Amino acid sequence: MFLRIIKRLFDFMCAFIALVVLSPVFLIAIIGILISDFGPIFYCANRIGKGNKPFKMYKFRSMKVLRTLKGGAEASLRPEENRIFPFGRFIRQVKIDELPQLINILNGTMSIIGPRPVAQDQFEMFRY
Repeated sequence: MFLRIIKRLFDFMCAFIALVVLSPVFLIAIIGILISDFGPIFYCANRIGKGNKPFKMYKFRSMKVLRTLKGGAEASLRPEENRIFPFGRFIRQVKIDELPQLINILNGTMSIIGPRPVAQDQFEMFRY
């Protein structure tokens, strides 16, 4: 019990400090996303966390918004449809798109130390 409290305190403090220090990077990323492709700033991925509990994992959006649905989510993964905008490619290369996961760490759905949450549609493959 005591170690869980220490781990949670560590997660919270590290995420809080990182958010404060990286707030200029967040601001640049938000402005870059809005200029590149107006729409939502964040992408919410469905993940399965500890205790098989589903939650939304936040990331900066790096792909153009689908204007019309073309056969489900897998349509966005077709190679003939390059939906990644140039600024999105940059934030993916330097891993800035992963920074909003610090919000997940603050709200307790993720941890700094531990396994990466599995995607909801891939849960059966990784379940043991």
